[in-house]
This record gives sequence, structure tokens and C-alpha cells, in this order.
Amino acid sequence: MDRGLPAALCGLAAGAVLTTATCWLLEAAGPVEREEAVVVTRHRAPPGEPAAYRLVLRTASGERLEASGHDKNFDLRPAQPVLLEISEVGRAVRAIEVDRHRVPVDAEVLRILLAALFGAGLLAGALVLVADSGRRVVAAVSTAVALGAGALPVLLLL
Repeated sequence: MDRGLPAALCGLAAGAVLTTATCWLLEAAGPVEREEAVVVTRHRAPPGEPAAYRLVLRTASGERLEASGHDKNFDLRPAQPVLLEISEVGRAVRAIEVDRHRVPVDAEVLRILLAALFGAGLLAGALVLVADSGRRVVAAVSTAVALGAGALPVLLLL
């Protein structure tokens, strides 16, 4: 039985998911640039819930960024100047520095891990389907092309 098409579809999905996980990883742990900004608004969690803060920030160039965290140092007043660490991939705020005190933004490590595991599972499924295929070479080539095709739209969005 030919399993070339299902293998290619799994490869397509694996390419998209693994590329997305890689982008999220670079956003969370890749290179950063430092930029000055001002707090525009601050939102706090309602009373009775665990402390959580969400900030809207505006850079000197006019770029609007958001950051959230559970640290009490995120309780900043509007119009307060801050120094941001912004990831070069994804332009996400990684940390806020106030009065030479660095406060990291809450990282979403679980999201990255789950996406990587899901993508790896899809890729493993594609490889199993290729191995079970009657035409292994054709199935392997079509799966490799589909893997790249799945990654392409994600890379173009960067």
C-alpha cells in the first residue's frame, strides 16, 4: 500500500510546527537588543487573584509592545521610562530594566516544549509512513519537500 501522500502531509505539518517552535525558541532565548521605552498603561490582576501585571509600552520609535509578569517590580506607573530587552526574532519583550534592576518577562517554556514534541511526533510519523511505503525513495523525497514547504510560510511571516 502506498503511504507517500500521508507521509508528505505529515511532513508538511511537521515543517510548520517545528519551524514555529524554533521561532518561539529564538524569541525566548535568542539575541536581544536594548531599547528605551515608556510605560503607556498598566493592568493588574483583580484583588483576590495571584499578582499579575500586564504592561503596554511605547518605544522612542513609536513601536507598541506588551509585557506581562508576576513580579511585583512590574507594577510600574504610566509615563515611567524603562529600558527594554527586545528579542531580535519576533520583537518580543524579554526583560524590563527599571533603575538598573532587571525584571525578566514570564517565559512560555511549556508552549515551546509542547510544539517541539508535537512537531517531532509528526516527523516521526512521517518517517514511519515512508518506511512502510512501497516506493520509499519517492515517499522520502516528497516528505522532505513537504517538510520544507511547511516551513516556508512560517519563515516568510518573520
